[in-house]
Amino acid sequence: MGLMIRHATLSNVQDEGVPGEIGPSEWNESHTITDNDPLVLLATGQSELESVWSFSWSPQANALVWNWDYVDGHVGSAFAALSSITIRIAERFASEVARLLPGRKVCVVNIAKGSQNIAQWMTGASSPDMFQNILNNVVPALAAVGKTTIDGLIWYQGVSQTATPYSYANDFETVQARFRAQSWFPRTTPVIVLGLAPSSIAGSAFFANDAVNAQLQAVVRADQGCRRFVDTSTLDAGFWDATVHPNGAGSAAVGTMAAQAYVNGPTSLPIVDQASGFLRAKLIGRPAFRNLIIGGDFTTNPWQRGTTFTGVAAGAYAADRWGYSLVGTGAVDILKSTDSPTIAQAGIFTQHCLDISVTTADAAIAAADIYNVFQRIEGLNSSFLGFGQSGGRPITISFWVKSTKTGVFYVGVRSNANARSYVTPYTINASNTWEYKRATIPADMSGTWLYTSGIGLIINWTLAAGSNFQSAANAWTGSDIRAGADQVNGVDSTTNHFKLALVQVEEGLDASPFEQLPISVVLERAQRYYRKSFEFATTPAQNVGTTVGAAFAMSYVSAATFGTDIQFDNRMRAAPTITTYNPSATNANWRDMTLGGDRTPTVADPSESGFTITGGGGGAGSLNYIHWQAAAEL
Repeated sequence: MGLMIRHATLSNVQDEGVPGEIGPSEWNESHTITDNDPLVLLATGQSELESVWSFSWSPQANALVWNWDYVDGHVGSAFAALSSITIRIAERFASEVARLLPGRKVCVVNIAKGSQNIAQWMTGASSPDMFQNILNNVVPALAAVGKTTIDGLIWYQGVSQTATPYSYANDFETVQARFRAQSWFPRTTPVIVLGLAPSSIAGSAFFANDAVNAQLQAVVRADQGCRRFVDTSTLDAGFWDATVHPNGAGSAAVGTMAAQAYVNGPTSLPIVDQASGFLRAKLIGRPAFRNLIIGGDFTTNPWQRGTTFTGVAAGAYAADRWGYSLVGTGAVDILKSTDSPTIAQAGIFTQHCLDISVTTADAAIAAADIYNVFQRIEGLNSSFLGFGQSGGRPITISFWVKSTKTGVFYVGVRSNANARSYVTPYTINASNTWEYKRATIPADMSGTWLYTSGIGLIINWTLAAGSNFQSAANAWTGSDIRAGADQVNGVDSTTNHFKLALVQVEEGLDASPFEQLPISVVLERAQRYYRKSFEFATTPAQNVGTTVGAAFAMSYVSAATFGTDIQFDNRMRAAPTITTYNPSATNANWRDMTLGGDRTPTVADPSESGFTITGGGGGAGSLNYIHWQAAAEL
């Protein structure tokens, strides 16, 4: 193979003249290599890449490592040979690439430090500024071998993101944009993304490793032409140390897997979770009815009780299945508003949101005050998650939110008796702007959770919470917690609005596209908990001036008892509470439309399948009507 000697010029990099190392001056002295274009590979991340292990192996002679000393702000000076008695993942990666490509010299630049959040690779990072460390070292490293661009990037970062995995994908893309802005990082640069230890290795304390792995696979799917995922979940416990870092053998294995992915293409699919064997939800989703929330699209939500609710009382329902918690001096109205994220934002068309409008402010939240909107999920619908059992399944909550108030808000999960709870923060960045949020919550492996027709889970979005309802985030606790101490006060002004749209709660570590169900299906599901005789668009009330849909009975004999049997077309959750409404007067009686009088109703035998309703004292041949609602809410 013909050789070509390149000459590097880098006047600001000191040549230390160390024998066996290739520095700027040595290259200019016409050292030869085995190929006319050495590979330069950048590795960056956390402690997985920084950690060095005692390990006996035989590195390839045509593999070299940049001699950065892992000290913030320092700059390496030359490429050095690999050690045969210690090992790092990046070094094994370089050696395996060199073995697979024996005619190439492979030079790796490893810029890694433990316990670093992805923010340390972003603009404005405090010390250690990992991206600045990369800039400081890549330029002289390239000059040392006479190149202007790198040939690949290894990314091994994410353990520090386990508290907030749902923000990872956006942050990763921000970092990648910084790389692509560099002249030495072509748009087609291969990016090898290494997965974290799975929960089966890390244990429940590191549950969110799986959530971050889901995000890592998602970012690879976002650019499959240039990115490749290395799924480390295939490595058993013998390849990991007690703190879920790859040990010596693990470093060798991970480095080898990364090299195979770099040279030969992907070795694991970013659409498949190797630990479970399931397709990732972001790509295909679970089967139908994966959304545990009923009526999360407020256009197809039936809104059977009405669309405007003034001075909403504690525990009252507004949109179907959506209730409101209130302790405090503040007051709100809840509306069906014609405001929603656009198709371009959400990927589907919706026209409405749940709009909570503050009408009486509470600027000083007392310890026992609480303001939140919630949905209770029936235990029979959530039992498959196995909360309270070893091996329970996590859930991901995704939603669009628009709030006048910016800052930190909380979404959380509670048990039926409020004896177990978990809250996680999300940040509203811009006032009165639709923003997409998602949160992954691990299953509670203890506590008592109902698998019956009672309350299985309570999902709550908090607007404000007193100190009695505050605790640390991202951990299961044995009390009723709705927020962290940094929760903003979303009810401190009568100009405040808090809006929700396209709400989804599903099993898994990632959010799938919103599950859009036909209105007929949503209505039938909602009617398990609430139904009415009124027309769809008519709010239940006395004296609304219509008999359409009302129960009917003819009183054939004067002063005799009359009545009818109401049979539901599908069963309700439990025997409902029946409320009656007079179509033509401001009371709850039967209306004798023939004689213009009212007849006292008697409701009997309410059950999951229906009830009977009778009246007395009707006129002979009179036509009697009465409206009703049936509520079997959790």
